[in-house]
Amino acid sequence: MSDLKTTEPAINGTGVESDDEDSKVRPVVIDQDVRELERRKRVEAIMSSKLFREELERVVSDSLKVFVKNV
Repeated sequence: MSDLKTTEPAINGTGVESDDEDSKVRPVVIDQDVRELERRKRVEAIMSSKLFREELERVVSDSLKVFVKNV
């Protein structure tokens, strides 16, 4: 009846099928994101640690004493 072609909507509405490109890039990006999240968790755990805070205060205090002594 009609000569118009009907097409199925593209996934996510992009109209471009780049599954091959995405599958090559995505795992690397995901691995990097996972490593970054793990690093942030470790940093947060250290920064929240009472022992770390006490040790840092001691180191800074000792450094200030040496600096004042040498001035």
